[in-house]
Amino acid sequence: MAYDRFYARPGLDLKSRYIATIAALTAMGAQTAPQLRINIEAGLKVGLTETEIAETIWQMALYGGLPAAVNALNTLRTLRSEG
Repeated sequence: MAYDRFYARPGLDLKSRYIATIAALTAMGAQTAPQLRINIEAGLKVGLTETEIAETIWQMALYGGLPAAVNALNTLRTLRSEG
């Protein structure tokens, strides 16, 4: 229910919301891996490209650190190999 209220708010499209969510989860580090995976999958479903997601993750290396970004990129890579 909470997600419905947040994701349905006006002002940002779903792609922008998923970019922001992926960025935040990446910067928070490895403890958010399950949520990151779910939101990367959802971002792909709403039309984000793998490149857009990867670039969002790389940008977060400046804020969450390189290890957090590498973990997030590995999550994206795993999803790519499964799909």
